[in-house]
Amino acid sequence: MSGSKQKRSLKEWLILALKFGIVIGALVYLIWSDKLDFSKMTVAPGKGPLLGVTIVCVLLVNFLSFLRYSYLLKGVGAPLPVKDVCRIGMIGAFFNIFMLGGLGGDVIKLAYVIRETGKRAEIVASVMIDRILGLIAILSLGGIALLISWPLVVKTPSLHGLSLGIFIVLSLALTVTACGWAALTWKRREGFIAWGLCGVFGVVLCWLAQAHYGLALVHSDSDIALLAGRAMASFGVCWIVALVVVVLLPSCQPGRRLEGFVRQKIPLGHTIMQLIQAVLMYKGHARLMGIAFFLSLLLQCIIIFAVYATAMALQLAVMPELSHIFFATPPTFVANAMPIPGGGLGVGEGTFGLVLSLCRTSDGSVIKDGANIFLVFRLLTVLTGLLGLPLYLIGKKEIVSAEQEYLESLDQEEKREEEIENAERAMAVQEETGNTNGDARVDGEPS
Repeated sequence: MSGSKQKRSLKEWLILALKFGIVIGALVYLIWSDKLDFSKMTVAPGKGPLLGVTIVCVLLVNFLSFLRYSYLLKGVGAPLPVKDVCRIGMIGAFFNIFMLGGLGGDVIKLAYVIRETGKRAEIVASVMIDRILGLIAILSLGGIALLISWPLVVKTPSLHGLSLGIFIVLSLALTVTACGWAALTWKRREGFIAWGLCGVFGVVLCWLAQAHYGLALVHSDSDIALLAGRAMASFGVCWIVALVVVVLLPSCQPGRRLEGFVRQKIPLGHTIMQLIQAVLMYKGHARLMGIAFFLSLLLQCIIIFAVYATAMALQLAVMPELSHIFFATPPTFVANAMPIPGGGLGVGEGTFGLVLSLCRTSDGSVIKDGANIFLVFRLLTVLTGLLGLPLYLIGKKEIVSAEQEYLESLDQEEKREEEIENAERAMAVQEETGNTNGDARVDGEPS
């Protein structure tokens, strides 16, 4: 018992050291390459109030995310007062920024809400769906930004590869999510209908883009023609993957034919089954999910405006436009979601600086201060995250106790899974041994 605890402790320390190594390495690279320059983080004269606007926007985003989660808790029959959700949400935001003890805010949220409601599976499902909705909202805004910024993409060859990558991730996520959700929460027939609608939507979108930007543009520029061809081929592949999901996913539900195969043979099979169960728990809550997704889109738009307000407040050599911020923010927040100390510190700055440097202003200037903009934005979010510190100190004993109970329940669940796996393995060995002995006896009998 103590040996397993020591192993687990060593593994956690190694993972924590790796996380800090990523942060330090990213920051050292940004500073060494002059992409991050603290001397350039100065506020322009008379623009200080814009930093206040950023702080207000971040607080509003936090409140909307807590409101979204309260809706999701209602969907699984575990409602909590909004004030309690806001309190634990602020504590979770504080932990996400500082990663105290190597634990993220989601663990704190899970532990507290499970203790308050007594519903473990439902709360795990609510946190998973909360994260998925946030990710899909970011990807959706990435697609919208791609459409809005298409003239900029056409004129900037350095954006072609990134734009194609965004399009592929967006197409895969949206088609698989829409078709898989329909097949799981209704039936395969509805999944096939959703799959067909996704195909029609993709064809219409390609036709509208072709008609709007003109055939002459495509034929006159081989790079644009190649980009368009790769985008259509990528969508076709994503559409086929969605068809496979519609066919197979309903058979992966608990108690169906493929459940055991997914759990035992597929990498991350246990997590996939948890996700399937989470989706099934929200079956029949289409209106609630629509509200939650709308809140996700709204708060992502506010975040983009907050980043733009931060950029406008700084004294920069080249000022980015709102369209540039709109284009660069979604992929940055996807990269920034890495579970490392500081909430993706260094990784977010590097990604934002890289994407902005690929953009060009109307006069052809390169935007070189993206990492500085995002670091200032992060510092302002840290200020808002510090509001969770007094809330944590006030309820520290209660939260630590809930956290210990949750971690102990995880240990017990791991032990049960190990016992089940060992029993199944022993039964398989026993069956094989029995068959071998039986064959030997048959062979040894006189003819």
